[in-house]
Amino acid sequence: MDPGQVEGDQSEAKEYNKRKQRDFPTSFKVVRMWNAKNQTFELKMVKPDIQSGIPCIKYPTVYAKKESVQDKHALQIMHDLNHRNILSMKMFCASKDTPSSIETFVEPYEGLLWLICDPEQCLITDRIHHVPSPEFQSYLRQIVLGLDFLRQNGLYHGGLSWDSTLYNNHTVKLAGFRSKEPMSEDDAYRYDWLCFLKMLKRISDGVKQVNRSSSDDKWYFCGNLDSLINMLETLVKTLDRTSLSTIAQIVLEHVFFWNKARRVKYFAHKISLKLTDRRFMKRVMKSGIGGKSWDTDCSDDFSMLVSEMNKFRKEQIEKGEAHKDGKADDFSMRV
Repeated sequence: MDPGQVEGDQSEAKEYNKRKQRDFPTSFKVVRMWNAKNQTFELKMVKPDIQSGIPCIKYPTVYAKKESVQDKHALQIMHDLNHRNILSMKMFCASKDTPSSIETFVEPYEGLLWLICDPEQCLITDRIHHVPSPEFQSYLRQIVLGLDFLRQNGLYHGGLSWDSTLYNNHTVKLAGFRSKEPMSEDDAYRYDWLCFLKMLKRISDGVKQVNRSSSDDKWYFCGNLDSLINMLETLVKTLDRTSLSTIAQIVLEHVFFWNKARRVKYFAHKISLKLTDRRFMKRVMKSGIGGKSWDTDCSDDFSMLVSEMNKFRKEQIEKGEAHKDGKADDFSMRV
């Protein structure tokens, strides 16, 4: 059914239904059932087995989700767009209980994404005590891809938050779309990124709260997330209309979204090549960085490393001082 027919003439709706029946000759029975466990309606479709001619029951399940009659923006997105990270609508009907709302039947989802991204719920299981964990990194990447797909179709979210984003089997489903009519499309799309920034800050604040109440062996490194937040704050302020289309690409290139293979490649190749570059090492020697205390005003994120790194650094300096020939490789160990 077309969302534009929500307030249309009843005769037009009947004619539309007749056309749909001709387009889809396979008949099926719809049974609406209440799922007490998930507190949702499920629409059971009973289809015949065309190949064998013997009726075979199949149950594609959809969930009932109320939307405002006035929010055609949300209905258009869920009805028209086909993307794995955008909640799709299969059909809708008028709500008998609330005239101002529509009961949409959407693809299945398990619940709010926040339930598995809450720092006290998901980060505790991260064995490497690093934010992002691979799962959390994947969730945020999917949000970015969903937002960018909306932009590619000349649309925006308008209501992005942890309280409106759903998931199903580790797949993010953007939902809760809201019209921002006083805004232009560009301003509304920029607003989406401000909402995404707010979501990131909520996680960062939550991690810091966990760190304050945890022992040293449960400290979580949050530097990459904070770096992404700082970059995005600057990015949203400086982007003009012509560069809004590049924001998703810029965000996904940030080190926060690097996978393990890319991190290993960077440290194994980029860093090692720099340490064997004599011109680079001479510049380091002239800078006097080797004599500075690296842990002054050290971020709490690195508190667990300070003791071990200072011990290692002291051993290497003592080892270097034992050699009076001043080789570059000795200095590289002292830095």
